[in-house]
Amino acid sequence: MTVDPDYFSDTAGALAPRTWNQLRQVATGYANSVTRQYPPTNTGLNYDDPIHDVTVKWTNDTPIDQKVYGLVTRGGCQVTLQARSRGYLLSQHGYTLTDDAVPALTAVSKVGTGVDLALGGILGSNPAYAQAEYRQHSVTMPFLPDIPEWITVAPGQTITARVAVRFQSAYWESVAIDGGVAFTRSVVVSGDTRLDLFALPARSVVEAARVTPTVVGESHAHDITNPVTVTAVTGTQPGDMLIALVVNQFDSGRRITAPAGWTLSGSNGLGDWFFGDVHLAIFTKMAGDNEPGSYTFGNGFLAEQYVSLIAVRDASPLRTEWTFASQMTRPQFWETADTNQTVPAIDADGQLLIALAYVAHATSQTITETTPAPLTELSAFSGQASSFAAGYLSEPSRPTPELVFTASDTPQYGGHSITAALLIPGRWV
Repeated sequence: MTVDPDYFSDTAGALAPRTWNQLRQVATGYANSVTRQYPPTNTGLNYDDPIHDVTVKWTNDTPIDQKVYGLVTRGGCQVTLQARSRGYLLSQHGYTLTDDAVPALTAVSKVGTGVDLALGGILGSNPAYAQAEYRQHSVTMPFLPDIPEWITVAPGQTITARVAVRFQSAYWESVAIDGGVAFTRSVVVSGDTRLDLFALPARSVVEAARVTPTVVGESHAHDITNPVTVTAVTGTQPGDMLIALVVNQFDSGRRITAPAGWTLSGSNGLGDWFFGDVHLAIFTKMAGDNEPGSYTFGNGFLAEQYVSLIAVRDASPLRTEWTFASQMTRPQFWETADTNQTVPAIDADGQLLIALAYVAHATSQTITETTPAPLTELSAFSGQASSFAAGYLSEPSRPTPELVFTASDTPQYGGHSITAALLIPGRWV
């Protein structure tokens, strides 16, 4: 077996990942809290005092690129000011990948207070006692939160990260306070400052990819009132994913049931509110070693039910990775039903898209559904009181394209319809 030495070691025949092939804390810096006293009044000058300047460095001594991010922890702080003074603790972050360069700083937060006494102008003298205080508990924030991505540090490259804290005032009381300055306070408690850097590999050990699932085949059946039995798909192998698209247009959707071992992976209209309406249930199951020759799905009373059974190979076995979307249109009896049924788009990654449309109509009508391009048709059904069509698309775009199924005639008696999409990712290789 060939081992990539950048990622694994096989010392003494024991295969183990390199230490840099995982998330690590690589650098830390710390400054203790300080307390600063300021006079309640001065000659009108503003303050801009440095409090902390924490700088940490880390050199990527690994053979691969590393992604670096930081966390800045600020201890509990306090700003107490008198009269009309206004000030704050300013936190600034910065970094550089250039050797021996001093990182430029960007302001990321301000914590402070002040009092507006509505006293200003040429008559603004002898302001009254008015002490303002603001306290903030300890907080942890991302280092340079204005950068949307982590910092890439190449092998041999050094990152220098810097966090600075200053006390700045926007205005300072310049005249005497009515009654004097006894018992007044102008004090700043800065809180501790800590900067931690973390690194993890910029790429995985193996450039993992998903295969594109393929449709093995499809089998279908329909009935009215009676349970619907559909034969197994020819060519199904253990590990294939079985997908049953089950639709009907009467009674309660709760009467749609699946054999033991099947999981409900998507639905629309199964609640009691949709009694006598259109219903959709999508059941899934991984094929085992001893699959039966057919499957039976429960039906509703007087319901015309259609089942399309699809076998898919190389699909992700994790149904939590699949994405389902559906919508129902329910025009009132005085409204004209639309002949077009639009499938909702899905903004997710997936390698196989299955889309369907199902519409109820008057028994006096014969309606067919047209599967839109670029779908490849899987199944179509034109029944006594409903019609159905489904298709699939390999490697769909993100978001999935607009797909509109078209009925051959305007459905009468409401024309309630359901459209749905199931986006299936492939298995990892």
